[in-house]
Amino acid sequence: MKSLKIAFLLFLIAFSTKAQNGQANSSESKSSYVNVSIFSMADLYAPRLRFGYIQHLAPHWKAGLDFGYGTKSLAFLTTDANVGTEYSLWEIRPELHYIFNPEAKTLKYVSVEAFYIDQDHVFVNNEYRSSNNEELRFAQADFTRQKYGMHFKFGLFLDIGKHLGFNFFGGLGFRIADKQYTNVINAQEVIETARVFNGPYDKEGRTFGFNPSLGVKFYYKL
Repeated sequence: MKSLKIAFLLFLIAFSTKAQNGQANSSESKSSYVNVSIFSMADLYAPRLRFGYIQHLAPHWKAGLDFGYGTKSLAFLTTDANVGTEYSLWEIRPELHYIFNPEAKTLKYVSVEAFYIDQDHVFVNNEYRSSNNEELRFAQADFTRQKYGMHFKFGLFLDIGKHLGFNFFGGLGFRIADKQYTNVINAQEVIETARVFNGPYDKEGRTFGFNPSLGVKFYYKL
């Protein structure tokens, strides 16, 4: 009889522990997040600060929206040759997440993300290849770029505390970029010089290509 009581007590303890874990997991699956990405400021050609919000929709689904902005004051890790003497950027990124196991402690997901980026620069004493395929050197010019596309990503929400954690992600997608130079001062056609590396602003016109996505966001779980 004593053994039966002990066994029953152990069963109650085990059931209570499982129920508590289930409640914790249920709470986990319903979490929403406020996030910020500071590593985007390390981009040498388009540094910006990105922040956003991810809303819980259903056990397997979450939807997020990120905004980013960049200014010359945030371009402290790069040079005027990369971003110009004046620089501004804004972006928007809606994203839909599918959570594989909403009861897991670390939530893993796949997602689809659309993005739009608008940026303006002022460059001095530089060169570019025009849409007419001319190599031009100038004293000063305005440059604009609109970049938009889509990413397919895999990631995870890794808690480092009750409310804090990191969202690691990576993926691949495509992008279309429209680039244009205007208000060009003292433009002179020159002989094209061999470049070791072609930067994203060396040629105007529309381009299409693959676009990788890799990063980490710091989040606060609500």
